Amino acid sequence: MKKIFAIFFAALMVLCFAACNKSDNNNSEGDSNISMSLEEIINAVYEKNPVELRLETTSIDISDADMLKAFTGLDSADKIQEAVVSEPMMGSQAYSFVLIRLKDAADAEDVANAVIEGIDPRKWICVEADDVRVMTKGDVVALYMVGSQFGDEISGDTVEKVFTEVVGGSIDKVIKK
Repeated sequence: MKKIFAIFFAALMVLCFAACNKSDNNNSEGDSNISMSLEEIINAVYEKNPVELRLETTSIDISDADMLKAFTGLDSADKIQEAVVSEPMMGSQAYSFVLIRLKDAADAEDVANAVIEGIDPRKWICVEADDVRVMTKGDVVALYMVGSQFGDEISGDTVEKVFTEVVGGSIDKVIKK
């Protein structure tokens, strides 16, 4: 009878250990990568902080080097899995919100630095974004550019705060230009 109890408790301990290990692995994976789609992230940011511009969110063709450079500032899509951009549908308004999903979260800092160095805040020619920042969280790099004429509602500080809430309460890095 003692042997049966010993085997039962040993099996129970193994099961408990395996369950704890599985739970820990899921949490650490969830902490590094964002499970939401890029469109869902943008929609959640706009839901928490509406923008009074006629915006359109579209996928960026990362195989098109000119599009990639214009929207992300990047010269290469080697480390990118996908990217989306949200910009005004018409007119010259200095506003752009870009999300880039990386193939590997370990590349986030390098890609963020390349984005901030390569992006042109005067890409609209007659207007300029004077509030430019790049944020990283796991496998997502966010580029946000806006002109200060839009005020505090859609400033970089406001969007950084809301983006932080949407992706889980913390971000890994912020770079301002």
